[in-house]
Amino acid sequence: MRTWLLAVSLLLASTAFAQLPINIGIKAGANYSLIQTDANGISTNGKASYLGGAFGRLKIKKFTAQIEALYVDVNGELEDDFLGTTRDIKYGNLDVPLLVGYRFLDLKVLKLGVNAGITQSVNLTKSGDLPKDGFEDGYTSGTIGVAADIPLFIFDVRYQHGLGDYYASPGFESQNNMLTLSVAWKII
Repeated sequence: MRTWLLAVSLLLASTAFAQLPINIGIKAGANYSLIQTDANGISTNGKASYLGGAFGRLKIKKFTAQIEALYVDVNGELEDDFLGTTRDIKYGNLDVPLLVGYRFLDLKVLKLGVNAGITQSVNLTKSGDLPKDGFEDGYTSGTIGVAADIPLFIFDVRYQHGLGDYYASPGFESQNNMLTLSVAWKII
């Protein structure tokens, strides 16, 4: 009986919070790196990994402004066609997306929207087979996406296009583009 009362109370509270012009919550998901390089004889492969963190969003009519703080784990491979070797790429970022959105479908239980902005990435961890001194301290990405918003959750699909290199050494520079799928729980 208590479980049922708690579930009904949570549902009523979330409905009340859904009317507020702000949302605050936590977010988790998966990403797939689309690593690119212009170096001759080197090909790249991305790998799936994870992300997680928190978000805040302001809603004004059909528009939204959103900021997030996410830990993003990045994985991939570099294949040197001349030497026949493969190197693992692995690093972790603190990503801070700043997004502006527009809701084009605004029903009571479902809202669909698009968003775009920039993501600033700060490198936190450097591992894998690449020399550590080639990693940049940070880089910027352009970000676009689609979001589905229901009373307690937000489902996001996004594409980030690297505007700067995450790794640079003589004769080798690389950008990380990324596809992400995430779910956010709106606490408020």
